[in-house]
Amino acid sequence: MISKNPKLKGIFARWLAINYANNAVLGIRRAVDTDRRAVSLVNLLREMIANPEMITRTVVCLPIYFEYLMRRRRHRQGKEFENLKLNELLEFYTAISAPGSDYLDVRLIQRDLNLVQRKAKNVERFATKRIAHYDEVPPLRVTYSEIDEALDALDSLMSKYFKLFDL
Repeated sequence: MISKNPKLKGIFARWLAINYANNAVLGIRRAVDTDRRAVSLVNLLREMIANPEMITRTVVCLPIYFEYLMRRRRHRQGKEFENLKLNELLEFYTAISAPGSDYLDVRLIQRDLNLVQRKAKNVERFATKRIAHYDEVPPLRVTYSEIDEALDALDSLMSKYFKLFDL
């Protein structure tokens, strides 16, 4: 936006660009923090992989089924809602090795974890070495496209995993 608008030039535009980049990379760094004390998306995914029995299909889908029954009882059809929401949630339980398993499919979660770590790798390194600690030896510069790709991956996964907890 700044580079394509000739009216936005000078120190203020530079300040905006720097602050956008700094805030974005620090937010990404927080989301992929692997310190066991940190509350992060990466740690949540790791916990889900380590404990797939903690969020069972029954616990996730039962409230949706009850909501559907209540809508039917009140003569309001909710089948479309039920099918949409159930289909979104059932993707977490589509284990090929154990169809119909009540436990989370850890392979799908591992794939998501790998994706976000891969997209955020350079951004996280830049945030740690340049912004958080300002090392004497600067890291390679990070591009806006790398920041955007990491943000897009995080946004997609946050939306996906919020479905499990939006009961």
